[in-house]
Amino acid sequence: MSAFRIDPDSGALAPHGKPIRLPTRPIHITTDIPSRHALVAFNNPSALRVYTINGDATLGEEVPQRGPIDAGIYGHQVRLTANNRLAIIVARATIRPAPNPRIRVR
Repeated sequence: MSAFRIDPDSGALAPHGKPIRLPTRPIHITTDIPSRHALVAFNNPSALRVYTINGDATLGEEVPQRGPIDAGIYGHQVRLTANNRLAIIVARATIRPAPNPRIRVR
């Protein structure tokens, strides 16, 4: 993941700070409301990671979580609520086969 400066006159991009190596291919990225953290969704394996954005807008370290995050099956988007208190990850639902073919179990 990389950060870039935007030239206000030309719109040209220039690298800003060092890039961060991510563990797998990300599928979606967003920032929290004040842009102090980047939230990155991964789909294979499904995961959600949070990275700091430093005061100078360079990318910082991964934020350790209190425990494992259940990112579902094939997570593909993460969004934050307007009050910046909840992160929501969207993942694919999988329907398991039921013992009785007339009953669907989710």
